[in-house]
Amino acid sequence: MGPELFLIAATASKVVGALQAGRSEKRAAKYNAAVDERNAQIVKAQTAADVERQRRAAARRAGSLRASFGSTGFAFEGSALDLMEDNAMEEELDILSIQYSGDLQARGLMDSAALSRQKGDEAVSASYWKAGTALLSGASDYYAGIPSSGGSSSGTGGSGRTITGTQSTGVRR
Repeated sequence: MGPELFLIAATASKVVGALQAGRSEKRAAKYNAAVDERNAQIVKAQTAADVERQRRAAARRAGSLRASFGSTGFAFEGSALDLMEDNAMEEELDILSIQYSGDLQARGLMDSAALSRQKGDEAVSASYWKAGTALLSGASDYYAGIPSSGGSSSGTGGSGRTITGTQSTGVRR
């Protein structure tokens, strides 16, 4: 078992390692994307519950305001009506603000999920390039260490060591 076999084994290990690393990164990215999507659904559900809670609270406050005006003898016109309308508009703005905030948070989580998936895909692509590079580097190292057949030569053979002598079946060093 010569050094060439070790070189081939090391190259194969680098290639397989690069491909496995890419697949592992993709699995992790896919998991992170699923978590972000699940969290986005939770945010949407929580936002819907918060909006409904705010609507009920607004309806209670509007009822209390009407009862307050009714008990004092005010008619539901003029300033009293304007105050009730202003109050209703403010309540609706609060509801819309809650909805908007929840929508933004959910959208951010969905964007994060998409980005995670993209990073996973890029990791797989990068692993192909790394595997190819390892394969070419290993092949280059392998062929740099094997002299061409026939004739007499002198040089380093790519290994940094001087190779001399006639080469027919092996390398004399």
